[in-house]
Amino acid sequence: MTPIDFHCHGVGDADLSKPNEVDLQHIDSLLKVEDIAVVLVFSLSVGELENFEGLMQLYEVARERGELRNIVGIALEGPILSLVGGTPEKGCWSPEIGKWHRIAALGPKGLVYCVLSPDYELGDDPDHPESTLWIARTLLKQGVMPALGHFRKDNPEASAKLINEMCETLASEGLGPIITDHMFNDMPLNFKHTWRTREEREERATQIAEILAQNWSETTIDDVIGPVPAAIIRQAWKGNLKVCLNFDGDHVDINVCRKFVDLISADNLLLMTDRIPGKRLGGRKLVSHADNTLLYQDQGIVAGGSQSVVAQLGNMMRSGMASNNIYKIAFANPYDLLRTLSTSRSKREEVEVTA
Repeated sequence: MTPIDFHCHGVGDADLSKPNEVDLQHIDSLLKVEDIAVVLVFSLSVGELENFEGLMQLYEVARERGELRNIVGIALEGPILSLVGGTPEKGCWSPEIGKWHRIAALGPKGLVYCVLSPDYELGDDPDHPESTLWIARTLLKQGVMPALGHFRKDNPEASAKLINEMCETLASEGLGPIITDHMFNDMPLNFKHTWRTREEREERATQIAEILAQNWSETTIDDVIGPVPAAIIRQAWKGNLKVCLNFDGDHVDINVCRKFVDLISADNLLLMTDRIPGKRLGGRKLVSHADNTLLYQDQGIVAGGSQSVVAQLGNMMRSGMASNNIYKIAFANPYDLLRTLSTSRSKREEVEVTA
């Protein structure tokens, strides 16, 4: 069994915002050398849906032939994101209802999830979905998981309410599973979760000690870490979603990661790297800083990471994380989730055929 990176923006020099230029066979060959599996995450620009559909058709055919075994799925980041973050701006837009049906129809071809913001403001155009819940429901009916992320920062309580409403409604309808985008990033927080610059790290020892000494529990998390992450944690405890977490130490401090694992339980977590080895995204060359291993857009916004799965596994071990928890997060949980998704997709297809 190989580890699974559940959110990877590429291997080699591929730019996963241009689906018609991506060589899946080449990516798979590089993954075999690393001996890892990944969910490849694309950014979908306006006008690229047809090209993405073509790539998904090629992926489906190759998988049926027993090829591309190290690419365990394809995913989308956006296009409806309340907070752009490191996603290319042209990858953030609001598809019409017909386009959402086309995106959802890619589930049986291997589209595993689509990152979306429950608090995205859709407006009242009749050609567009009435709500993000409608989008999530439409995706799940075709076996595509909504991955909740990129939240607004101006009203955490309202965003948390929408997270809860979406998760509870879908669970009541028997629709799932659901996951999140990378925890603690692109969401409002009540605490400092990372120290990325040399200047910030001069204060890290004192600040991290205070954070690690805090009581993170069911009764305190709303106030201590914030309503949005608290809502995600509670939905995970209920079994309504799984949470992706980056262990590179720069997206989230590794000691914060360990504290979070103890709180939420390793059973609810999936490893992700967010890495962009080619240092290109959306046609834009990314830059690195000497202070950390992250990659930045030219406006100074974090676009992704650069650490490999092996490096992150090393971080987890050096932090003192229990080996059985590491195994769950990087190996067992992602495989179990993909099996669950495949089973639920097959059951829905059987119901549709019977009907």
